[in-house]
Amino acid sequence: MNMSYDDSKRGAPVQHGEEQSSSTRQTRAQRKTPEGGIWDSMRSRCKNPNATNYHRYGGRGISVCARWDASFEAFLADMGPRPSELHSLDRIDNDGNYEPGNCRWATQDVQCANRVNGTQVTWGGETMNITQWAKRMGLSKGTLALRLKQWPLEEAMTKPLKNLSQSWRLALVNRGRR
Repeated sequence: MNMSYDDSKRGAPVQHGEEQSSSTRQTRAQRKTPEGGIWDSMRSRCKNPNATNYHRYGGRGISVCARWDASFEAFLADMGPRPSELHSLDRIDNDGNYEPGNCRWATQDVQCANRVNGTQVTWGGETMNITQWAKRMGLSKGTLALRLKQWPLEEAMTKPLKNLSQSWRLALVNRGRR
C-alpha cells in the first residue's frame, strides 16, 4: 500500500491501493486549480437542486455533456486553460448545454452582452446591449438607460452630454447620488 497525504483531511496520511496511479493524484491537484473549481461549479448548478443557481441552469434543463461530466481532464482538454483571471466559463447559446462548441472563456463584458435578460438596443442598423452602447458613446450605463427611458431613441442616441439642459444635468447628478 502507498501512503499519501489528503489535503481535505488536514495532512492526515491516507492509505491507497496499488491501483491508484500518479495520474489520479495529479488529477486531484489539477481539480484544485481555478479551472477545477469552475468545472465543479458548472456540474453543481446543473445537477444539484440544492445549489444556489440551480433554477437558472439545471432547473431550466441546462445540462453538462457526458464527456465533461465524467472527466475534468476532458473538460480541460476541450476548453484549455482560462486565459486570465478576468475570464469565466460562458455558454454562447444561453439555452444550450455545457458542451464543446457552446462554451468559451469570456470576460464579464462579453458575458453581459450574452445574458438572457440583457436589454438590446438597435440603432443605425446595429444591435448591442446598453452597456456596449454606453461604452461606445462615452456615457455611463445609467445615463444611457435614463435617456432611453425618457427620450425618443434618436435623441437618446445622438444628443451629446454637454448639450443637456441644466435641469437634466441636475437630475442625472442627483440620480447618481442615490
